[in-house]
Amino acid sequence: MLEKITIVCVGNICRSPMAAGLLETRARQLRKPMQVASAGLDALEGHSPDPVCCELLRDENIDISDHQARQLRPEILRESDLILVMESWQKTALQSRHPECRGKIFTLGHWTGLEVEDPYRRSRAEYLAAWRKIKMSIDSWSEKLW
Repeated sequence: MLEKITIVCVGNICRSPMAAGLLETRARQLRKPMQVASAGLDALEGHSPDPVCCELLRDENIDISDHQARQLRPEILRESDLILVMESWQKTALQSRHPECRGKIFTLGHWTGLEVEDPYRRSRAEYLAAWRKIKMSIDSWSEKLW
């Protein structure tokens, strides 16, 4: 059984905290024991989540305001049962740097074919588009996980 999932993006202030917040909420609602965390390939260490992301999740009764960005480290990869990235280039980069983790790195949109582009410092519409893709992708993972 998958007990620890890490969701990865670049800065760890937009996409991965949103996805982790949603997946953690789903696991809690279904009473599934699971640790969900997030990290960034080039994290803005210690930064809070983007305010637009917090607002989008707050509309769904999910609070990620306490999140603090952290850098993805080798020990996080080793300890994770599943690592979900936002875009295929991130999967390729991680597999190249950490070949021992190949079998547990997937894109968030693995089942949907979606790539979740970075909305950082773009329009609200871009944030909303990313959030919709995250929700569809988490829905598809939820079906497989539970």
